[in-house]
Amino acid sequence: MSDLPQLNAPATRGDLAATRDELRAEIAAMGERIVTRLVKEMDQREQRMFKFLVNLSQESERRLLQAISASISASEQRLTAQLAQHTKSSADELSTRVNVVDKKYQDLPDRVKRLEDKVFPDE
Repeated sequence: MSDLPQLNAPATRGDLAATRDELRAEIAAMGERIVTRLVKEMDQREQRMFKFLVNLSQESERRLLQAISASISASEQRLTAQLAQHTKSSADELSTRVNVVDKKYQDLPDRVKRLEDKVFPDE
C-alpha cells in the first residue's frame, strides 16, 4: 500500500483494483496469521487437556484401587469372622457328641475291671 495515489487526485480503475488486490492480500495474510495462531493455541490447549485427562485418569485409577483394596479387606474380615463362628459352632457340636459317648461309656473301666476279676481271679 505504499503506492497509494494522492487523496486529492482522482483514482483510476487500475488504482482501485491495485488497492483492492493489496487489501485482499493483507486480509488473506492476516487470516493466515490468525488461523496459525488459533491452531497453535488449540494444540496447546489440547496438550494441556490431555495432561489433565491423564492425571485425572491416574487419580481415578488410584482411588478405584484403594476402594477395591478396602472392599477386599472388609470382605476378608467378614469372612474370617464367619469362619471363626462356624468353626466354634462345629467344635461345640463335636464336643456335645463326644460328651454323649463319654457319658455312655463312663463306667466302662469299672465294668472291665469286674469282668477281669471274674475271668482271671488269681492274678
